[in-house]
Amino acid sequence: MNRQAASLVFILAVALQAWSPATALAGSDCGGFDSATGEYIACAGSEGNGGSGKGAADGGDQPCFAVAIGQPAADNPIWLRYIPAGADPADYVLMQTGCGATDWQSPSIFAVLTNNRPPPDPYALAQEAIARLPIPLPQIQFGPNAEQIAVNVPVWLWISNPDPVFASATDRTVTVTATAALKSVTWSMGEPDAADFTCTGGGEGPRPDADLWAPPCGYTYRLRSLPERTAGTGTWRVSADATWQITWTANTGESGADAVTTRSAALARVGEWRTVIVAGS
Repeated sequence: MNRQAASLVFILAVALQAWSPATALAGSDCGGFDSATGEYIACAGSEGNGGSGKGAADGGDQPCFAVAIGQPAADNPIWLRYIPAGADPADYVLMQTGCGATDWQSPSIFAVLTNNRPPPDPYALAQEAIARLPIPLPQIQFGPNAEQIAVNVPVWLWISNPDPVFASATDRTVTVTATAALKSVTWSMGEPDAADFTCTGGGEGPRPDADLWAPPCGYTYRLRSLPERTAGTGTWRVSADATWQITWTANTGESGADAVTTRSAALARVGEWRTVIVAGS
């Protein structure tokens, strides 16, 4: 084994077996992180720095090796320089390596993983958060009066539970939040030869001052739901496919989008309004 390989083995041995959570030297200009610049300032001649004189890299007899340094607080942004985005500082130890008094003045700093857990995966967490979304089945509403649906009169259509829903998933320091918002509803009204149609959003019920002949989302039946047309049920089967737009964001900066569709059905009994002429009126 050559001298360089032996030095590397020694560095790894010290890094994995001989570290202890050292703290920055209070009231000293070295041995800790400079709060203003974020740089680590080593102390020449301090314990574990190999003393003064030449190190092995300079052709001297002192080997290069690593020691644990003062560990910043877990929320210190300095960690971002040495560990992957989203990784937990508690899983790492900061080390410095040098070969002599000169090298220890500007040490090489690196992070050593202290466990075998991989860092959190924001994309896997996104799938977990999406799976937790309490996306409801659409609750179909007819108007103005669901009991008085008639041919040649527009029926208002809307979903009564269109509010966005939220869910999140966390692994250590990574949190992913997912949001599902109702994007559109595709309606199938049940009568023969009727084409499906899509309304943006969940529609809305009629307001007191609304024009009942112009619903934001509506349909006008052509045929009554007679028993002979409906296999004896006397109703048309109405289905609503609600498409929910899903967006997710992670506190590490990643984001993405997805979509999901939920479906429900209701029965519409369609009759007919008739004009009755009363004598003398």
